[in-house]
Amino acid sequence: KISKKSIIKGTEQINVSGRCIFFNDVILRGDLAKVSIGKYLVVHEKVTLKPSYSYGYTKESPTKKVIKFLPLMISDYVEIESSSIIQASKIGTCTSIGKNCYIVKISSFIA
Repeated sequence: KISKKSIIKGTEQINVSGRCIFFNDVILRGDLAKVSIGKYLVVHEKVTLKPSYSYGYTKESPTKKVIKFLPLMISDYVEIESSSIIQASKIGTCTSIGKNCYIVKISSFIA
């Protein structure tokens, strides 16, 4: 079940393996990178889910900064409570994320 008040972007890159519930005002950003969702995901009100990213420089242009979005993988049996912002690469199995959490992982690279 996905609320009509949710915002889902990039649906062609979102893969859902099982049942999921999205409450009102959930934002899922599939337009930035591939998103894989496992079985039994519950996302409460005002949650933002977006892929993490890494930044760095290329060998061809060592002064130009490049941003690369990483795929978001949400495992089975996950619950994310209201008003949280999740910007991660992976959320493990049987995970419960509380209210008002801000989870972010940003890394750097040299390609």
